[in-house]
Amino acid sequence: MPTCRGRIACVQLGATRRGTCAHRDLASIDLVNGPLQTVVFDLDGVVLESEPAIRASLDLALDAIGEPPIGDAEIRSLIGPPLSDGVDSLLESRGGPRQLVARVVDEYRAHYALACVQECRMFPGVAETIGELTTRGVVLAVATSKPAQFSVPILEELGISRFLTAIVAPGTSVSETKTETLGRALAELGNPSRETTAMVGDRGVDMEAAVFHGLIPVGALWGYGDRIELVGSGAQVLVGEPHELLGMVDSGW
Repeated sequence: MPTCRGRIACVQLGATRRGTCAHRDLASIDLVNGPLQTVVFDLDGVVLESEPAIRASLDLALDAIGEPPIGDAEIRSLIGPPLSDGVDSLLESRGGPRQLVARVVDEYRAHYALACVQECRMFPGVAETIGELTTRGVVLAVATSKPAQFSVPILEELGISRFLTAIVAPGTSVSETKTETLGRALAELGNPSRETTAMVGDRGVDMEAAVFHGLIPVGALWGYGDRIELVGSGAQVLVGEPHELLGMVDSGW
């Protein structure tokens, strides 16, 4: 079993192709009361393998202001956090025209509105896991920074919106942190028990939001973040494949 540093302990939630382990904060073990009853998923990088559609739309938006296409390292930093924040950081890192952030966002959304449903697909194993979680009585929701005008049609097209009690996302004209979005999702779910509710995300902002609201922060290693980012932002459990979530329902964590 891998060795972890600091106050993080490793427990195996099942074999994975990547040999990953799950992490628990030892200080939090006494707060956990049984198996999961509610799971809130992030969308991009957890449910959706959305990089191709996002990359194509960003390339067109950047070209409109004379900027070169997005690089591999750059695209991964943009998927997950609010788009305007990501574009601002991107242009700043390039020494580009930060005053054109709003234009880049508008250009991006104009193209993405046409491409998102056709080009987005689910990560392998996600649909089956969502279906099985529902069968086992787990309440499911999505809390995403992707605007509702995109996220809701995508989930409907993929056929999984029927499994979700809530889909919570900001409007295109609303600036909202992931912590605020998650808070609204919890309210729509009737404020479930924090001890048996997990936030499954692939970026640091997801873990930070989960910690803020007292949820179990579960890092998805199949997404666009990495182990260092997730653990550094508060992840208590890391899962390498979607089906590993079922183990947390069967026997707790």
